[in-house]
Amino acid sequence: MAEPKLSGYEKAALVIEALGPERAGPVLRHLPEAVLTKLMRAVAAAGQNPRSADEVTPVVEEFLNLLNRNGLGAPGGVAYALQLLESAFGREVAEAWLNRLQAQDKSRPFAAMYQARAEDVATFLQVEHPQTIALVLTYLPAQLSAQVLQQLPPDLRVDVARRIGRLDMVPPRVLNAVDAAISQRMASWAPDAYRGPKGLEVIVEILNRVDRATERSTLAALGETDPDLAQSIKDRMFMFEDIIQLDDRTLQIVLRRVDKKDLALAIRPLSPEAQGRIFANMGHQAVEEVQAEMNETGPVPLREVEAAQSRIVALVRMMEEAEEIDLNRGGPEDVLI
Repeated sequence: MAEPKLSGYEKAALVIEALGPERAGPVLRHLPEAVLTKLMRAVAAAGQNPRSADEVTPVVEEFLNLLNRNGLGAPGGVAYALQLLESAFGREVAEAWLNRLQAQDKSRPFAAMYQARAEDVATFLQVEHPQTIALVLTYLPAQLSAQVLQQLPPDLRVDVARRIGRLDMVPPRVLNAVDAAISQRMASWAPDAYRGPKGLEVIVEILNRVDRATERSTLAALGETDPDLAQSIKDRMFMFEDIIQLDDRTLQIVLRRVDKKDLALAIRPLSPEAQGRIFANMGHQAVEEVQAEMNETGPVPLREVEAAQSRIVALVRMMEEAEEIDLNRGGPEDVLI
């Protein structure tokens, strides 16, 4: 049976609850008494029948789309919407929602770049004037802008960063003119991202989504017939064994979300040192729960272990896609010596 459709007041009640008293209070003070009365009844009713995050999320996204249609495109609007959502859900979730909405809105400035790879956008922009680059990065989603800025040559990166910091409100006619010029040049520009993805990227994406047994057997067979390709795939994939390579903060964030029964199954084949690394990033009670589960369960089939590992890897990849964690952060330059 389909879920009953929410009324406008019920949706507004969920948004008000999500924003919290501090943010919602100033809004409520501007409502007519009749509207406020109906809204408060809906808020009270919602409190008696709490809704899950899965039910609240579509309502908040609808609210964001409404903001988007009514002027979210201006930098001030984005900043204000981000401030509202951050107060209710935290910065990572707020940025993920806004970035997804911006990517879906093809009318936004420089929208053609949203789905391109950061290295391609950086290559395309390097021939532009630093002020133009600064303007473009101001309107791209924050995560993409950060990756593009990182790809620029050091001197240009500093110049662009300075210009972004000093950029004031841009007249619509100037923004439209720059957007039109960029779009026209992009029409005749065809990097790999626009010709279609490379085969290596496709197979990595496919193997990231198959079950653990298929992943292992495929990589093992490729290792015998084409070891260089197999290694290139492994270098680009996140596999369960890679979990102990995560930095402590990222590992702790992941472990807080992992089901304890899955973890008890998944870490069985790991060495004592690897298990120790995982336990060191968990709370004392959580460690006791996992160890008790391992002791009580006894021997289990390999397919159950691999299924648990697949579920954990799927969770890690989902968290990365939602920008809750960054699997690419860090590297040799981050090592302290």
